[in-house]
Amino acid sequence: MSWFSANLLTLNIDKSQFITFSARAYNQPPLESYHLKAHNSTCTKVEEDCNCLKLERSSCVKYLGVMIDNTLSWKQHIEYLKPRVRKLIYVFKKLRSSAPTNTIFMVYHALAQSILSYGISAWGGAGITSFLSLERAQRAVLKVLSNKPFIYPTTKLYQESRVLTVRQLFILQIVLRQHTSIIYDLNHIKLKRRYDLVCKVPSHKTALAQRHFKVISARLYNKINKEINIYPLQLRNCKLSITEWLLNLTATETENLLTPII
Repeated sequence: MSWFSANLLTLNIDKSQFITFSARAYNQPPLESYHLKAHNSTCTKVEEDCNCLKLERSSCVKYLGVMIDNTLSWKQHIEYLKPRVRKLIYVFKKLRSSAPTNTIFMVYHALAQSILSYGISAWGGAGITSFLSLERAQRAVLKVLSNKPFIYPTTKLYQESRVLTVRQLFILQIVLRQHTSIIYDLNHIKLKRRYDLVCKVPSHKTALAQRHFKVISARLYNKINKEINIYPLQLRNCKLSITEWLLNLTATETENLLTPII
């Protein structure tokens, strides 16, 4: 609280929480053995004896529109997104009878894809089982706006709509972020035997670390660069090339990109 006082700020205890992180839920510290207090700047007592207010501990917090859980599984955030996407079904059901197709897809990108893309570089590495329900919600919207039957083939739906799946959006976003951080060096292509290995993958030991942006973005960049050589491209051309390439992948091929083998 001394920092708040020095900067003429106050902390709203009712709106403040803290969260503890671990790879597994059973590794979380017991509730009774771990707590934090918001000490006043004038407090000089031992923590257990003072009357300063305690911060509430939470297993999941909402930060800038993203639900962050204590194991970074992102299941709560995906559950939070599903109803937001499905609510758009009514909008497109009304819109499809009064607007041309290109306008409808512009609205889709503005409403649905903006929801799916927000913060995806953080939560997009979640497990495939969590993703399935969110992609079902995305497909439901696509079927309604394009007036397709309920049992319309999934692969055909995405190809005709020219829309990326949620997992493919994740791949696109993190590879583009990686691309912007790379300084192009012509000598890299001339001197390296494996010129497609542009990025060095940081060392990691756990499955949780494999989903970290720095690890997965470097690994994916090398894989995609090997297939379509995006390293020398400008950002816009890089985005177009990756998007076109991803549109031709099946769901299985997309998931295979996320395996740790380079």
